Amino acid sequence: MAAPAGAQETKAAKKVDDMNRAAMEDYDLLEFDAAKKQLNDALAVARRNKLEKSAAAARSHLDLGIVYGAGLNDRDNALLEFIAALQIDPNLKLDPAYKSPPLQKTFDQARATVTGAPPPAAEERVLKHVPIEEAQGGQAITVTARAGDLRPTQVMLVFRPAGAEGFMQVAMRSQNGADYTGTIPESATRGATVHYYIEARGPNGKVLAAAGSAETPNIISIIQPVGARPGDARDEENPLGRGESTTVSKVPEGGKRSFWIGVSVGSGAGYVTGETEVSHQEVTCCLAVAPFNIFPEVGYWLSPHLALSATVRLGFPIGANVAGAATLAPAVIARIAYQTGTYSGIVVHGDLGGGFIRHVIKLTATSATAVMGDTDTFATGPLFVGGGIGWNKPLGDLFHFVVDLDVLAGLPIVSEVGGGSRPTKLGFAVNADLSLGMQVAF
Repeated sequence: MAAPAGAQETKAAKKVDDMNRAAMEDYDLLEFDAAKKQLNDALAVARRNKLEKSAAAARSHLDLGIVYGAGLNDRDNALLEFIAALQIDPNLKLDPAYKSPPLQKTFDQARATVTGAPPPAAEERVLKHVPIEEAQGGQAITVTARAGDLRPTQVMLVFRPAGAEGFMQVAMRSQNGADYTGTIPESATRGATVHYYIEARGPNGKVLAAAGSAETPNIISIIQPVGARPGDARDEENPLGRGESTTVSKVPEGGKRSFWIGVSVGSGAGYVTGETEVSHQEVTCCLAVAPFNIFPEVGYWLSPHLALSATVRLGFPIGANVAGAATLAPAVIARIAYQTGTYSGIVVHGDLGGGFIRHVIKLTATSATAVMGDTDTFATGPLFVGGGIGWNKPLGDLFHFVVDLDVLAGLPIVSEVGGGSRPTKLGFAVNADLSLGMQVAF
């Protein structure tokens, strides 16, 4: 009778293990509620088969703690599940694939509750590094760091020589899993400075902790620089000898940027509906051009990817020959933009502004103020909303080449502006401008 009972327990334990694995597959797919249900069902199977104290049940509680803590952001229930798991098996540890500093902190608290031992000190789970401030030019620089209780899968030394746009990286080595050493090669120390930072990375390259960053690197001042071509750090000079140096980011040599000024020129066209300004003739064709525009701009970077700017759109309705036709169309646009690269790349922005956009319209009828075939202007505004997409390409440290396609809807929230016998009537328009220009960043 004992043999069939033992076989039944083994079968039940295997079923619980299978349910645990299926639950964590749901977790990996971000199906947190499904993972929670699967693990609770696994614990129910364990209870029915009197396996509450088995290794499979301990794993169910541990995985459920991960789901609560990292997936559902429920720290209290995560703590209770970790306690339940450690009460069954005090030697359990978090799987590195799911470990994060907040989750590890909760797990350490659970272990302290079960064993009575204090949790590891917080500083043991940070990357310790004393920044290097000066080094001799033309010589390799040894960089050290201590990973403590992070247990990273790799620690990377990321550096950039003076004059180079991109960072390079080499893997740091460790003899004991805690202390790491890496080398910045001699070829990177020939200029006035070297920028560097260190990252401790877990599974799938996730950064667990860092000393510095691409935006705020540590800076080494080079004593008696040797002088060499900017960025002359080659893979074959990698001290690890495995060609592990790769470009991982492009940041202007000057480091963090704050402001830029720029100017672009372009042309536009749009859908218009309403009356022309001087002759007050109804627009008979829905498409019209805004032939020449200038866009001065000043901007501020909130971060390497997010920026605010103010753009003046100066439109020149060239070709309008009706007596009294307007010669300028000014508008001011406030813009918030996101750039896919660091201070560069594809740019997506939203716009809000006020003023006027003028299109050129060829008249199809004769009136008291114009002759058929003459060219009048059409005005839209005074409120503009819209957005656009563009491209920002750095040309060295300071200058950027920019291309932008901007679409604005002109909303005539007032019907007319100006006084006298011929006030300007405003119509509705959707205008698109394509422009090219240059920016100076500082």
